[in-house]
Amino acid sequence: MKIRIFFSFLFIISIQAISYSQIKWMSFNDAIKENATNKRKKVFVDVFTDWCGWCKQMDKTTFQDPTIVEYMNKNFLAVKMNAEMKDTIVFNNFTWTNPNPMGNRSPHSIAKAMLNDEMSYPTFVMLDEDFNRMDMQKGFKDSNFLKGYLEFYIYEKYKKEDEKKKN
Repeated sequence: MKIRIFFSFLFIISIQAISYSQIKWMSFNDAIKENATNKRKKVFVDVFTDWCGWCKQMDKTTFQDPTIVEYMNKNFLAVKMNAEMKDTIVFNNFTWTNPNPMGNRSPHSIAKAMLNDEMSYPTFVMLDEDFNRMDMQKGFKDSNFLKGYLEFYIYEKYKKEDEKKKN
């Protein structure tokens, strides 16, 4: 009997460890739905392409760091957005599409809007709870940079910066 309890406990612990071992990425459409269900969080959008080597490197390193995984899963809606996706997104009473879905390296209109037409990968975008862009960071970022960056938003240090600017 004690062995069964021990193995049951071990099983539960291993399931919890697995759930924190990866960022729970979602689509932009899923983030819109999730945000509407009272789980209002800031939105971290990783804008990537399938052919981007530095995007793949971030997936293998930065986004595997246990601290980054924990921060993302607890504090943000994490969106993985292929800048060249074919999906249609309806957001803010506007339909966003890829104008040339069969074309080679054709950026989606929502990715272009998020990145101010500066198509550089990887780029991540921080949105507030109402999906307003707060910041955009281009290029590969290591876990040390991203940890500080996420803490800036988790602990709302940007509000203190805004307050300093007002005074």
